[in-house]
Amino acid sequence: MILTLLVAGCMGAAATDRGLGDPNAAFISKGQYSWSINGNYTGWAAKGEDGRGINLAGLIKNGNGEIGIFNLTTEFSWFFKDNWSVGLGLGYANSIIDANTLNLLGLVDVDNTHVRRATWSGIIAGRRYIPLFNTKYLALIGEADLGGSMGYNKTYEDTDRGKLGTFSTLYKIGFGVACGVCLFLMDDMSVELTVPVFTAGYEWNKMREKQEYDGSLNGFYIRKSTDLLGIKLGVVYYF
Repeated sequence: MILTLLVAGCMGAAATDRGLGDPNAAFISKGQYSWSINGNYTGWAAKGEDGRGINLAGLIKNGNGEIGIFNLTTEFSWFFKDNWSVGLGLGYANSIIDANTLNLLGLVDVDNTHVRRATWSGIIAGRRYIPLFNTKYLALIGEADLGGSMGYNKTYEDTDRGKLGTFSTLYKIGFGVACGVCLFLMDDMSVELTVPVFTAGYEWNKMREKQEYDGSLNGFYIRKSTDLLGIKLGVVYYF
């Protein structure tokens, strides 16, 4: 799918006049504004026909269940300098996980575990566009953002007494770095693919277990590896 977008984008860009071949021309000029919407969805559902479950690359064995992870972000940006922008964004994320049975890495057995999670977020982000091959339709993206989020998380089991588990109220502030690529399809529209490569911050979890016991779990977090579940593909409009 991504390859198809790149090919289609190159064909569309070739038909537009964005200063191709002029290394001194700005990729995106100072004073412009942009509005974007991007997101991703990861879905997985498995049940072995023989009842033994699905195996996935040695990571998951005897897997029976469903996973659905969705997030959507919209952002408004202003180019305060050629190829440099700053913007504000709002986001929503939702996760549904139903693990009936599975074995993780051959070490941990999980059964009758269900997760419901939703968060709302706000960010301020700065971006730098680096044109490739002296063109004005393809560029690398470097991004840094600072933001916060709030939401809830439910982790429970189905029992004879009903659903028993832990309900958490979540709050988080953090800093992130991402990289990606921008491809213009028309003079005023592009597609962008971004991948988080570093995140750090602090999160608060206020929990209630089995509707009886209150608790909390707070702490710093750092993630240095590429977050594949955080990959986003979006459309950007410039005006």
